[in-house]
Amino acid sequence: MKIALLTNGLFPETIGGMQKHSTLMARHLARLGVSIDVYAPEVEEEVGIDTENGRLDIQLWRAPLAEQRWYPGHYLVECYGYSKNLLSMYRDQLKAADLIYIQGFPGWAMLNEAARGVQFPPAVLNFHGLEMYQRAASPRDKLDHWMFRPWVKRLIKKADYVQSLGGKLTPILSRWKSTDRVIEQGIGIPSDWIYDNDQTRGNTLRICFVGRHERRKGIEELVKAIETIDHLDRLQITFVGPIPPDKRIRSPHVIYLGEVRDPHRIQAELQNSDVLICPSYSEGMPTVILEAMACGCAIIATDVGAVSELVDESNGWLLPAPRPALIRDAIQKASALSDPSLQEMKSASRRRVQERFTWEIVARQMQRRFQDIATNVA
Repeated sequence: MKIALLTNGLFPETIGGMQKHSTLMARHLARLGVSIDVYAPEVEEEVGIDTENGRLDIQLWRAPLAEQRWYPGHYLVECYGYSKNLLSMYRDQLKAADLIYIQGFPGWAMLNEAARGVQFPPAVLNFHGLEMYQRAASPRDKLDHWMFRPWVKRLIKKADYVQSLGGKLTPILSRWKSTDRVIEQGIGIPSDWIYDNDQTRGNTLRICFVGRHERRKGIEELVKAIETIDHLDRLQITFVGPIPPDKRIRSPHVIYLGEVRDPHRIQAELQNSDVLICPSYSEGMPTVILEAMACGCAIIATDVGAVSELVDESNGWLLPAPRPALIRDAIQKASALSDPSLQEMKSASRRRVQERFTWEIVARQMQRRFQDIATNVA
C-alpha cells in the first residue's frame, strides 16, 4: 500500500504538533510495511525523516512555499500557493498512490481539481484542532476564525474522508460529513516516552507549562492565576518555551527555561514534574499532554478539542474554561493532594498512554482504516 502524505512541515525542521504528527506517522506506518511518499515544503535547514538506515520505505519530495508577505489573509494565500506548487510538480505521483492523507491546507489545489472531476485516489483530510470553530481568545482571533471558516468548510466537504481526533471535534465535522466519512482516530507518541515517575513530591508540587507565548494557549490567564496564589513557596512552576522577559513572573518559585528544541530535554523536564498545565482556549489533541502523561504527570487542562479523550478525574482536572480562578483552584487542589493520591493520578496518566496512545497502537489502527478505504475504492 502506498500513501501520499501532504504536510506543511516536518519536525524538527518546523516546530509544531502537526509537523511532529506528520513525521512520526510516516515513520511508524513505514515500520508496518506501508510505502510512504511525504510531500513537504523546502526549508533552509533540511533534516528530513529518519528512515533507519534505509530500512523504511519513505520517499521525501519537496515543493517551494509561496512568497511570504504580511497582509490581511496572507496565510491563506500562502497556503493555497504552496498547494498549487505541490500539485503542479507531483500531480502524476499523487495519482499513483492508493490513498492521499492531507494535513490541513497542502491538499487545497488537489481537492479543488478532484471536485471538478479529475480522478485522484481517496483523500483523508485532517485539520487537527479545527481551532477556527472553537472559542476565540481575543477579538483578533475571532476575526481570524471567521476568515478561515469558509475555506476550511469547503475543503472538508470536498475531501472523501475527514479525521477527527475525538472529543468535541467529531460533532464539528459531522455538520458536513456523514458518520461513515468521519474517521475518529487520536494521535500517538513513541513508546520510549513512557516513564515510571514514582518520585514523591516532598513539600513542593512541581508544575510545568510547555508552549509558546501565544494568546490561545491561555498563558495570560495562567500568569494571573499564579499571581493570586497565597502560598507560592509550596510550588515550583517551570515554563518551557519562548516567553518574553516582560511577561515573566518575578519569583524564585517560577523558572523560565526559554525555547527548548531538544525533545530529550523536554522529556527530562516532564519526568521531573508532577503536573502539566495546559489552559488553552482551543486545541486538537495536544502532543504535549500525551508526552506529559507518558512521563507520569497529572494534568490540568481546559475541556477543548479532544482533550477529554486524555484527561478526566482519574488523572487530572478538566476545566470548563481557561479562567484564572478555575486554574488557581485546580493548582490548589493538586497541591492539597496526599502523595499516594497524586501518585495514583500520575500512574493513571501513564496507563492510559500505554493502553491507547503509543504510536505502535495508533499506527496499526490507521493502517487498517486506510487499507479498508483503499480496498473499497479498488
